[in-house]
Amino acid sequence: MSLLDKLKEAIEFDSIEVEVPAWGETFFVTPLSVQELSKLQKRFPDFLLNSSVEAAVELIMMKAMNKDGEKAFTLEHKPFLLRQRATIIMQFYGVLVGSVLQEDPEKNLETTRLD
Repeated sequence: MSLLDKLKEAIEFDSIEVEVPAWGETFFVTPLSVQELSKLQKRFPDFLLNSSVEAAVELIMMKAMNKDGEKAFTLEHKPFLLRQRATIIMQFYGVLVGSVLQEDPEKNLETTRLD
C-alpha cells in the first residue's frame, strides 16, 4: 500500500457518541482534523491554549452531527447555544478537544454522556 493510500485510509475516523441529557439529544463527532483546527485558529488564535466559550460553540457547531451524519447545528442555533449553561458547552468541548489531545482508538468507540 502506498503512502498516499495510507493517508487516505487514516482519514476514516471513528465517531464518538456524545449524549447530552439536558437537550435530550445524542450527537456524533469525529476527531478534530488539522484542517479544522487551522480554520478555528484563524478565528481564535489561542484556541487550544486559551479557549473561549464562543470558540467552544464554534467547534461544537462545526463537529456535531446527527445519526444520519448531517450537521446538527446551523448559524440559527448559535445564539441559543451561547445562552446554554457553560458546563454543558465546556463538557461537550472537552470531549472534542480531548479527541485531539489524547487520541485513543478504544476510547473513540465509547459513548460520552454529559451530565
